[in-house]
Amino acid sequence: MEFVDAIRRSDSEYVICFLLNAYIEALQCSRSIPHQLLIFPVKGLTDVISCFEKLVSLLAAAGEVSDRSRMADLGKAIYVFDIALCRLRDRVQSEQVRVSAQIAACVPELEAA
Repeated sequence: MEFVDAIRRSDSEYVICFLLNAYIEALQCSRSIPHQLLIFPVKGLTDVISCFEKLVSLLAAAGEVSDRSRMADLGKAIYVFDIALCRLRDRVQSEQVRVSAQIAACVPELEAA
């Protein structure tokens, strides 16, 4: 899936959110997922987590009524949001490591502790 590859290669939160917003617009146009259930526009990690959780609960509800078509659509959306969520978390962790290294470089006695 080329869209997911673009998210995986994204090196900024802005680009990941931009791609997710385009994806949400496509979902809304196709009416495969109720538009009121997804946050739009997605602005960051918190919004991605919220959308992901809503999609998972929708999938559980679709499974209870054996709506296979809806389950397939939701499964695809969950996959996209999961990739974005992992990528955003990786970015946050990388930023935390970078900031910690900068602080350690500025305050050498922290390295000894």
